Amino acid sequence: MANMVKAILFDMGGTLVYESGEKELRRKALVRALRGLKSDVEELIDKAFEEWDVLSKEIDYVEQWDVARASLLLARLGIKPKPLIVEEAYRALTQSSVEGWEFEEDARETLLSLKDRGFSLGVISNTGSREQVVRLLIKGEVIELLDVVVTSQELGVKKPHPLIFKYAEALLGIDGKKIAYVGNDPIADIEGAKNVGWIAVQKLNRDSTRSSKADIVIRKLSDLLSYFK
Repeated sequence: MANMVKAILFDMGGTLVYESGEKELRRKALVRALRGLKSDVEELIDKAFEEWDVLSKEIDYVEQWDVARASLLLARLGIKPKPLIVEEAYRALTQSSVEGWEFEEDARETLLSLKDRGFSLGVISNTGSREQVVRLLIKGEVIELLDVVVTSQELGVKKPHPLIFKYAEALLGIDGKKIAYVGNDPIADIEGAKNVGWIAVQKLNRDSTRSSKADIVIRKLSDLLSYFK
């Protein structure tokens, strides 16, 4: 199975990158940006963030841009979401997200090795901000190794919706049977990939639930080098 693979695509959070204080950085950045507009913003902001994904939870797998989330968050804080304020809040949130995630220590070397072996590489990420993902890939010095970057913001739907996988497949121009997808989430990543006929590789983390549908299970990214030669 692995010997027929031509392309390997990756999830971001929990797979290529791990959270390194993003939530607290995001909170502090927004408090700094909005303190002059509302005196009690620090007391209210945690409650407002609890409903960060409230709209997308009402419809299965729909994505909303982080600009929309930022606008709603401002309204819940009692701040009029005027365009310039929304932009400032969005920029603060994006920057804190870039700073608050780090690449797995073996990520770049693994991608380099796979690229040297002739595989096409890419990312499929559930995110309300493609900008955040691209900036993070630049920060990790891996974007030049990738052939495609696909985010749910572009299509309006999240993994495991098949559209996001089929879109990546079309961009690559490679038959889905020859694509492997590496992710940690048993539903979004593993079932999503399997449902479109891709090879599914689960990266198990400390808090992961192992999927019975995964074709390959790894503990660290460099384990991929044993399977894809």
